[in-house]
This record gives sequence, structure tokens and C-alpha cells, in this order.
Amino acid sequence: PKATLQRLNSDVDKRLRATPVPGSAEDTRLKNEVKEFASELLNYGELCKRALGEHWDKMPPAQRTDFVSTLKELIERNYVKQLKTNLDYQVTYGDESIDGNEARVTTTVKIATKGKATEALIDYRMIKETSGPKGERWMVYDVITDELSLVRNYRTQFQRIISGQGYDGLLAKMKTKLNEERVKDGQKPVDIGSKPAEPAKPAAPPAAKPTKASSRLAVLESLREA
Repeated sequence: PKATLQRLNSDVDKRLRATPVPGSAEDTRLKNEVKEFASELLNYGELCKRALGEHWDKMPPAQRTDFVSTLKELIERNYVKQLKTNLDYQVTYGDESIDGNEARVTTTVKIATKGKATEALIDYRMIKETSGPKGERWMVYDVITDELSLVRNYRTQFQRIISGQGYDGLLAKMKTKLNEERVKDGQKPVDIGSKPAEPAKPAAPPAAKPTKASSRLAVLESLREA
């Protein structure tokens, strides 16, 4: 597990430090490679399953696929933007513990911002993927930054929106945000479907702002901006 994190974070770091002309073919290629590395590391399905809880169990396969696909694109679009904001960081990899098909890897991230050093403890929770097309590999499903679990945070936010607007309301919010990003890039919006009526008191947005340190290294932190 730790070796997987080190390899993929190193591969991403090399590409983020490249300085291609914005909008060029090289710029597009590097961004796509970073997204591919994120997909290798992050188990989107496991993240959605744990964040949705009992709602995931009630969803038919097509609905699960739609939800995972939407969240995946939101994360990918925000990933490079978040990590590019500050490349003056240092990662120290700590202990690794494995319990069956799950593992935890502890890291410490030091960020230098305006001459000041910020340090954060980041735990990666990982699961061994054995049935995918790429065979056996370790993938991240949760990131705990200074004891704040990303999955737990999203479970709370998702539940709040679902209780007020239902699952369709949650997905509509996500797709609305995705379409805003797509329009900026000159791409065709996705179909939102029939948008549920807003409640008297709108639910809180489905994400909290990331901490500076965590947003640089943790793939899942990009989700907080979704």
C-alpha cells in the first residue's frame, strides 16, 4: 500500500511541475495523465458506497453507475487545479498497517506558504482491489486529515441533502456543478433530468473546503470542492 502511494504521488508530482503552454496539446496530455494516475489510486465505487451508506444498498446498478461517474468527473476536473496551487511541499511516509484486504498508511505533509510552514497528518485508508481489469492492487477509499474523515464528512452532507430533497436532489446538485465546469470548457452539459423542487431551507452544499495541506496530496480532497 505505501509503495503504491509513493509511486503514484511521485508520478503526479513530476507532471504537475512541468510548465507546458496553457491550452497546448502538451498541457492537455499532462492533465489527462494526472487524471489517469488519480483513477489508479482512488476507488470511486468504494468511496460512493461508504459515503451513501444504506442509500447505496437501495440503488439499482444503473443508478450507482450514474452517481459514481458524476462524482468521478467532478473529482478529476478539480484535481489538477487544487494540486497546482502550491507545489512547495514535502511528504514524509510513515507507518503502514494491513488487516486483511484493508490497510492504513500514515503520511505527514509540510507546506511552505508565504514563508510559513504548515504541517498536517494525513492517513490514507486503502482497500485491496482483486476483481478489477488490472488485477490485484491497493486503492484509496478514504483520507483522514488531522482526524477528519472524508467519507464520514460526505456521509453527513449527503444524508442532509437526501433527507430534504431525496437522492434525485443530491444527484441534480452534483450534475449542476459539473455542468458549470463543462460549460467553462466549452463542452456539452450532461442531462440533469427533472430537477426536484427546492425545500424551504436549502440543504448545505455537499462539500466542505479542503485544508491547504491535504488538498495538495490527497486525491480525495479534490472531492471537497465538488
